[in-house]
Amino acid sequence: MKLKTGLSLLCSLATVVALGLTVKAQWERNNRIQMAFPPPSKMILDNSEKFYLYSLQSERLADADLKTMPNFHGYPISGQVCVRPKPERAELVAALRGELGKRSDCSCFAPTYGVRVVRRRQTVDLLISFACEQMEVWDDRGRHRISVAAKAQDAFNHVLAEYDVPLPGH
Repeated sequence: MKLKTGLSLLCSLATVVALGLTVKAQWERNNRIQMAFPPPSKMILDNSEKFYLYSLQSERLADADLKTMPNFHGYPISGQVCVRPKPERAELVAALRGELGKRSDCSCFAPTYGVRVVRRRQTVDLLISFACEQMEVWDDRGRHRISVAAKAQDAFNHVLAEYDVPLPGH
């Protein structure tokens, strides 16, 4: 009888610990998302009126070329598309949020994708370097960097290809 009670208590304790770890993991994920996209930026990203996706060249332009070449935050634009269907927008945003902030910062940054979302004259820009797993967020707080999963690149390539926009590096 004591063994059965002990095993029952042990199983209950394991369940409580597992539940606690699940809650902690969800809290950490939500915290990373909020750090990358605080409520005003999240509102713009989730409810944008316009959603532009850019294919970029990873070499930053010289200052002299910034005014003469189409660019997104100093990186030459290879192609761009205004993503209209909301499911495609949601797919891209979900892909980015999937693994936000799980890695520590690294010194590498060679963005080949850009996103501009606009809602009621407010803008959030994203410069994304999947090769370095880093993303710069430009919003009303200024510019800050957070890590992003390279596996999100597949969703971005899918949308660019669907609109016949050249993929970065092609």
